[in-house]
Amino acid sequence: MEKMEAAAYATKAMVANTATPVILVTLGLPAQHVLLAVTMVLVTMGMLGRVFVCVTLAGQAQRAIPAHRAFFGSNCTACPSCGSGVCVDGLAGNGTCICDRGWGGAGCDACAANYFGSTCSVCVGCSLSVTSGAPHELATTTLPVNLQNPDNLVFTGSLALSSNELVLAAGASTDGEKGKKSGALSVWQRADVSIDFDTVTPIKLVDPDGASYDSLGLGYISLSSDGLILAAASNGDSEMGSSSGSILVWQRDSVSVNFSTVTPIKLVDPDGAKTDNLGGGGVSLSGSGLVLAASSFFDDDMGKDSGSVLVWQRSNLSSNFNAMPPVKLLDAEGRSYHKLGWGGVSLSADGLVLVAASHSDSKKGSSSGSVLVWQRPSLSTNLSTIIPVKLVDPNGASYDYLGVGSLRISANGLVISAGATEKDDTASNSGAILVWIRTNMQESFNNVTPIVLVDPDGGSNQKFGSGFADLSSNGAFLTAVANRYVVILTIEGQFASFKRLEYSYLTAGAILSPSGGVLFTAAEYGVYRGVAMFQQACPARWTGSACDECQKGFFGPSCSPCTCEHGVCADGVTGNGSCSCVYSTGSKCETIKSIKLVDPDGHDDDYLGRGGVTVSSNGLVLAAGAYETIMKAVAVGLSWYGSVLTC
Repeated sequence: MEKMEAAAYATKAMVANTATPVILVTLGLPAQHVLLAVTMVLVTMGMLGRVFVCVTLAGQAQRAIPAHRAFFGSNCTACPSCGSGVCVDGLAGNGTCICDRGWGGAGCDACAANYFGSTCSVCVGCSLSVTSGAPHELATTTLPVNLQNPDNLVFTGSLALSSNELVLAAGASTDGEKGKKSGALSVWQRADVSIDFDTVTPIKLVDPDGASYDSLGLGYISLSSDGLILAAASNGDSEMGSSSGSILVWQRDSVSVNFSTVTPIKLVDPDGAKTDNLGGGGVSLSGSGLVLAASSFFDDDMGKDSGSVLVWQRSNLSSNFNAMPPVKLLDAEGRSYHKLGWGGVSLSADGLVLVAASHSDSKKGSSSGSVLVWQRPSLSTNLSTIIPVKLVDPNGASYDYLGVGSLRISANGLVISAGATEKDDTASNSGAILVWIRTNMQESFNNVTPIVLVDPDGGSNQKFGSGFADLSSNGAFLTAVANRYVVILTIEGQFASFKRLEYSYLTAGAILSPSGGVLFTAAEYGVYRGVAMFQQACPARWTGSACDECQKGFFGPSCSPCTCEHGVCADGVTGNGSCSCVYSTGSKCETIKSIKLVDPDGHDDDYLGRGGVTVSSNGLVLAAGAYETIMKAVAVGLSWYGSVLTC
């Protein structure tokens, strides 16, 4: 590329300690297509001021190139080292690090709270504590922002967010466009993460062959990581008999293709029958979009309403799911009315781990419930050859109904949550959510003792853990609905902080962004009816996407306040709070140093500075107005240009 040149010329004079004001500026015009950074200081004093312009060459025009892995943003900036974590890369990425379980810090190079050692192992032997003082709190009084809803849909709780956080979908199962309660979906899409979702107009999707009581979008809906594939269920569809159920999949080639222009494919159980309710608990896609799972909780293969899970898998995205016969998974110990899959199914991002629950299983007493986990070493292994691990509550009792709601597995496959909605830990049927956490994929979940999370304010028949829940990608954050409020649990080892969002009343479901920093809710009623967005708020003194950085003016691991009065503090988590004084002295820079500046050509009644003064952001340029000149005709502005800070 031919080198381009640009020049900026300014007449300026500098005198040590007493800078002479600049009166004249001349400019040389730049060549075409050269990027210039232009700094303009406009000082208006009295009726008219002078303009001081400084033009500097910032760089040359650069050719746009696509961002590849380990680079992020429109300039394809190199990702930082993320240690035990991954960088949010790509054109829409922001370069932040999402840490693996147990790791923390901006670079995922330190242990998170309640983890220790060189491998950041979880602390054990500590009693469970639910606190409100964890370092990275989420504000309880954050006000939500409603997303646009031009079709005035009533959202019934199901939400899905792509891993790149560009596509958001919500289910409206009672919509009547194709017949009473035929159902619909709403999809918001933004070009990059700098665009707020509340500025986006959504599109509406329906089943072209929809009919009354199909209930499209009733259970969990799911998006692929890149937001190109969307799956939802119509459990009331009658393709294989009344309410046999079906799954709809919309797939597009790029984000430039609108979902509304795509004809969905419809999947059914080849052995489906009347009232199987395929997809009644929702669907789950792997991050790649190659694996799709759904349940038929009224399937009768192991006895009446014993339930089953169907899994479709394809080898590449050019293959259609409907060309692949599904694999049917059963509980070998299944019995009538166990209803495997009632609470939905959930896949890890890589499609290797699948969870489903039989909430009426009687392992620990009648209808105590259980969670089944299928895990395979690779996608080439057929899930039907895998014997599932069965998880139960060690302290479970009859009619706890473990797994009837809040059943999720984190994207990294290390954390499972399941609601036991009629567990009596705080009051009769107050409910609880059990969380199993393992440190690596080789560890079996059945060797893990679950953490039992309860609502400290839970009352009788609250049934905490029912309905929709969500886990952040690394399992560090869990959202659920407690007594119609959204609660966020920050899980660190065997400890958790419990936060109830005050402005989320009447919420039906909620979902977290992959990092846990943004929360979306769906509500049928209330002030924030529709889909709303809550942004993570850090506690006082803390900042950053993970609330693990000190705000400016605070330092050290506790983000203590700096005490420099007129200087620069060594702030930040790694800072020590020491003061570097600027035009001041003392240990806290408490004593101001000053010099007097005058107009060398000043006259009586000029009133220098009467109209105010201004200083450039770098502290090197100061301007003041001489309100009246001896000519009494026009106000004059003066600018001092210095090479060092003098006042």
